[in-house]
Amino acid sequence: MEHFGEWSGGRHEDKRLSGGYENVPTDDIHMNQIGFERHWLHFLKEYIVPVNNRVYPGYHSEARSIMNFVVKYDPNRQYYLRPHHDSSTYTINVALTRPGIDHGVSDVLG
Repeated sequence: MEHFGEWSGGRHEDKRLSGGYENVPTDDIHMNQIGFERHWLHFLKEYIVPVNNRVYPGYHSEARSIMNFVVKYDPNRQYYLRPHHDSSTYTINVALTRPGIDHGVSDVLG
């Protein structure tokens, strides 16, 4: 994502979306911008759906998606993101940082 580098900027106006408005604006890159949508859906089908089926018996879900994206949480760029809920079945957070390198203790504690 850093190599691609076309972060959205965390604004409500977002030309990538139908209607052009982002309710919870994050500084992100959509998976389809980098051609990774198909790979992410495969990951959901192979790993997340089976875990979900074991943890929540009786709740069955397909791995389908409207929008997948990677968010850049940076205390200097997106300190104002308020608590919110996602209107989706799955929200998966994976830290793509190197501890002590990308965000030191002083960055986290502010």
